[in-house]
Amino acid sequence: GFVASGVQLRQPLQLAFGVLTLLVGMVGVIALVVTLADITPLLLAPLLLGVGPALSLSRRSGQLEFNFVRVASESYRRRTYFQELLSRREYAKEVRAFALSQPLGEYHLDASTRYLGLLRPHVRKRQKYVLATVLTTGVLLAVGMLVLVLLLRYGWLTFAEAGAAALAIRMLSTQLSSLFVATNTIAETSIFVADLRKFIEETPVEPARA
Repeated sequence: GFVASGVQLRQPLQLAFGVLTLLVGMVGVIALVVTLADITPLLLAPLLLGVGPALSLSRRSGQLEFNFVRVASESYRRRTYFQELLSRREYAKEVRAFALSQPLGEYHLDASTRYLGLLRPHVRKRQKYVLATVLTTGVLLAVGMLVLVLLLRYGWLTFAEAGAAALAIRMLSTQLSSLFVATNTIAETSIFVADLRKFIEETPVEPARA
């Protein structure tokens, strides 16, 4: 396990925050779903159909982040280590005394080049997942509004019902976006927490002295 770093040790707190956000958001989603179902169940179909793709995107995004940390962890630590040797005051005397500025600078540049070479494609992939999630939410909102307009046009809804439904659809879209973010946080951090748990379980424990 590569989990003995601050990144993984912060994941349980983030997981708990994600679960709390999900629970709070679910309350709002349920209330809005009941409201729309009372007006007309047809409005729920396009909004709820996007839950599956959004959850799939969250799971893939979490696995992507986990794989990046696993691959880039060594380069990041080496980069940070050489950066501290070159910048912290307590090491300055030894660095000057042994003329280590140039070799340490070269090591730091090499580690930074490797890390940034891994970071750039990772950021591009994460941006694609974020864009896909935003597009999914936007398309669902647009389809929901289109269905609402058709129902109003053909007289299946009154103007008062249509106004209430439009507000509920917009609020539901916002709540679903928050749920997708919380789900992404849970999907991402749960992988780290599982790896951390495995690391702790496999770490030998020194027997207590009598």
